[in-house]
Amino acid sequence: MVGAGGGRLVYRVEVWWSGVRVDSFGDAGLPVDAGTVSASIQNRSARNFSAMVPAEYFPYEDTSLLSPLGAELRVWCGWRFGSMPVWMFPVFVGPVVSVGPISPWSASFTLSATDLGDGVAADRFLVPQAAGVGKLATDRVRQLVRETYPEIGFGRFDEQYTVVPDGTWDSDRAGACDGLAKAASCVWFFTAGGLLTWRRIPWTLTSFDVADVTIGTATGLNSLEVSRSRDDVFNVVVVRGESGTADVPVSAVAMDLDEDSPTYVDGPLGGRVLELSEDVSSVAQAQSLARQRLARSRAVRREISGELVTDPSLELGDIVDLVVADWRIRAALTSLSIQIAGGRPTMSCTFREAEGVVEDAG
Repeated sequence: MVGAGGGRLVYRVEVWWSGVRVDSFGDAGLPVDAGTVSASIQNRSARNFSAMVPAEYFPYEDTSLLSPLGAELRVWCGWRFGSMPVWMFPVFVGPVVSVGPISPWSASFTLSATDLGDGVAADRFLVPQAAGVGKLATDRVRQLVRETYPEIGFGRFDEQYTVVPDGTWDSDRAGACDGLAKAASCVWFFTAGGLLTWRRIPWTLTSFDVADVTIGTATGLNSLEVSRSRDDVFNVVVVRGESGTADVPVSAVAMDLDEDSPTYVDGPLGGRVLELSEDVSSVAQAQSLARQRLARSRAVRREISGELVTDPSLELGDIVDLVVADWRIRAALTSLSIQIAGGRPTMSCTFREAEGVVEDAG
């Protein structure tokens, strides 16, 4: 695939088993007729890969190269410019989860893989686990994921110094990680290179002081669209919950009582209530979560989407300056979809601006 600047988009799909590359395709990688990597900044499985693969590689046996019982894919993407060295970045790491369907007349089959979060979700606790009251949430989530992936590497960790509340987790390991992240206003996910990452939710910041990259019409920005909606705007938040050790359910309410606010509960927007069920062990904890979520939910956001020339170095959460005509928008990258084979050398992206969260809103 040739880009507007004359470069050629290149990719490589590698097949690994138990930490070792086992395919024999070398630099060319597994033959793929069409392929897409998609990702969104959320907990658990945030990144997926789907491709059409020639029928001859269908894994009929449990130990076949692409068997969902053990195969892991590592996908690379980059650019070649003339005789210059090729530069490539990882865009996906994760297990094959399904193949097919296929028939005797099929020329190809669909191969699907998801990121390492799938393994954390599948590795449920065999017996209830004490949450580990008083430990740092970041230390606890590292421990939980290491129990699934002992050799896992770590990417960026934004330390919020949130401690683990008293409680017990029944069986859901990924749910335990979700709860820890939510309490710290963070997300945990695996990067394009398979590193465990724990980041403060980027758009909850008051502002983005520095952009990681600037992209304009001369540097790869093909299109940009902005829309607004009140679908996710709320001015009353109710948090209810019961921790594993709580005898009585707890609840708290936070509401926008600022008469100068565009989302004032008695203003023209009217009352819009968001109800949440959380693992909380005290009214104070429930009140804190209600206030945090209210601060985020009051923001009337602009929904931003664009098409860029494929840049595999971009990672979820990166802060990007989007510049076109008299527009200059600074926002966090929240989702992406890359056509690595059988499509245009472009990536579709969505972005989200800073919301200006204050901890004691409402």
